[in-house]
Parts: sequence; structure tokens; C-alpha cells
Amino acid sequence: MKTVLVSLSVLLCANVFANPIPLSFINKYECNIVNSSSLESYNFYFRNYETPEIIFDTSNYFCHDRDIYGSSDAPQYPRLKLISNFFQLWDKYDKSFYDLDGNNKMDINDSIETSIFGRTGIRLQLDLFQPMHLDKGVSEGKVNLGYALNQIEDKGKLVCPKKAHYYGSNEVMRGLRDYLQIDTQELYFANEVKHPEFANSLYIDKDNLEQIWWYADYTTGQIKVPTQTDLENRNIYFYWPANPSNPFIRQAHQTIYRLKRNTANGSLAVGCVPEL
Repeated sequence: MKTVLVSLSVLLCANVFANPIPLSFINKYECNIVNSSSLESYNFYFRNYETPEIIFDTSNYFCHDRDIYGSSDAPQYPRLKLISNFFQLWDKYDKSFYDLDGNNKMDINDSIETSIFGRTGIRLQLDLFQPMHLDKGVSEGKVNLGYALNQIEDKGKLVCPKKAHYYGSNEVMRGLRDYLQIDTQELYFANEVKHPEFANSLYIDKDNLEQIWWYADYTTGQIKVPTQTDLENRNIYFYWPANPSNPFIRQAHQTIYRLKRNTANGSLAVGCVPEL
């Protein structure tokens, strides 16, 4: 009798990846830190149904609206300046991101490498997704809230794939087709233009950002909407909280943020996330 040997990773992947990877909504809120002369606000994030811990001692910081609910926090109180469904990540509990065969790689990388080798005879070493460790709360610190897709090189540029890419000639994007099946967009990271000791930071997706971003044209003294070339070469700013109806005029309650460029590849994007 002929014996057929099949690698464990191939068998696992055949069972695990029958459907597209589920998505998780990420919500954003703020906490205020009480300093001697002022309040400093900081951004935090949590997955739907995994709410952050309440603050028992609110003398130094608070994360709920004290004007409405009083000084004491409680589980039923909404988080301060909550923005629900701010962006999406791929679900951190999906088995795609496990390492069931124990080879120190996510099984989705193994699966796509195998499918590409079967089509082309080329062996690749892929690292497609990154865990997003974001600040969940004052007491929790940074927590993995889900996974973002790393940008993929296509025709000399780093891109976040759209549905059309999954049916094109790029083998990596073709390999992702069964697992994503959706358009993706860039996720950015920005720092508040402020003294570093008190500077806030913000993760924001392209859907939200492209309504409000700008660059300063120092030759004319004007603020302008960036083109793709500008995104690749200029410092990009925006005012926050967002005011899409008048994004170039700073209001008294707004602060300035600047996008941080990825030092590893020169891209402004941290990675790719699902389009809302």
C-alpha cells in the first residue's frame, strides 16, 4: 500500500481557512490626566464587547464624563469622548493567526506559501500580519486588539490590496484572496505636535484621515490637500478632533497632529486594515 505524507501545516490550513477571517471593530476613547495646572488628554482603544476597566481612584485621571456622571466611575458609564467603530482589525482569536504546527510562524503564512509554491514552484518566506498592541486603558496598558495586514509590494510600490488585486498577477495578493475577500485601506499613526512629555498619539484609518489631512506649502504659505506624491515626500498634518466640513481652519479645541513615517520602509502607513 502506498503511503502519502502530507505536512501538518497543510492539513491544519485546509481545516482552518474555510472562510474569510472575521473582523473586529475597534473603539476609541480618551482619558484625562490631572496635572498641577491642566488636564492632558490621551487616546485609548478597545474591541467591541471587551470594555476597559473602570477607574476606582479618579483623583489623578478619569475616563468618563464627570460633568454628567459625577466624580466616581462605574461600568455602565460610557468612556470619555467615545468614538464607536473607529476602525477595524482582523479578529485576534481567529485560528489563522495561530501556530498550530509549532514552526514559529502564523499558519496563514504557511498556507499561502504552500499555495504559491503549488502554483509557481517558488518558495517564499512570508510575514503578512502584525499584532496591533494598542493602549486599552490606564491600568491595562498595551493589549493585542487584533491584526493588521502588512503593506504588500506591487509593481515597486507598497499598497493595501483592493478586491481587484486578489485576481491579478501578484501571487501574494492572490494567495490572500480566500482569507480577506474585502477592500483594505491604510492605517496611520500620528503624534501630537506638542512637548513630548505631554504629547498624545492617534491611530487613524484612511477613510477618516483623507477628509482632514493637509500639508504646509512653505513657498506660498498655504495649506493644501496632499497628492500621492506629497504623501511619499512631505510631512502630513491634520487637526483633531476632526472637522471635515472645515479641515484647514484650526478651532480653539483642536490640536495639530503629524503622521509618523515608518522607518522600516519609508511608508506613512503602519499597515492595512479593512475598509469600513
